[in-house]
Amino acid sequence: KAGRALDVLVVDSNPDELSFLTNFLTSRGHAALTARDGERAIWLAERMSFDAVIFEASIACGARESGDALAGSRGRERLGALRALQARPGCARSRFIVAASGPETTRRLPLPLPPGVTVVMRPYDVEELRLLLEE
Repeated sequence: KAGRALDVLVVDSNPDELSFLTNFLTSRGHAALTARDGERAIWLAERMSFDAVIFEASIACGARESGDALAGSRGRERLGALRALQARPGCARSRFIVAASGPETTRRLPLPLPPGVTVVMRPYDVEELRLLLEE
């Protein structure tokens, strides 16, 4: 179990991923609050503080609803939702974990990523998540 309970914001459009992460986090003694889009995540971050944010890459990068994860985005603009969250007082000191669905998603992430952002691959490796959150 973790040494200290964390408040974690989970942002993912997939209900199965939200459920998996919520179950994982609560089993470790952490509190998980969920959002299915960047707008809701920003709303929550304006009202609460989080120790960590686990963010679906397509939402973090401002995906269009068309399903094309990074359609129409350019350079630094791709991280619009993630940067907006980082700018909120409730996330100013949060660790950010961006979850990519595969190599195609990671190739489209603009580099360099902002400080404090780590990219992980899905499906999740729970030991990697544990280390990123609790170490």
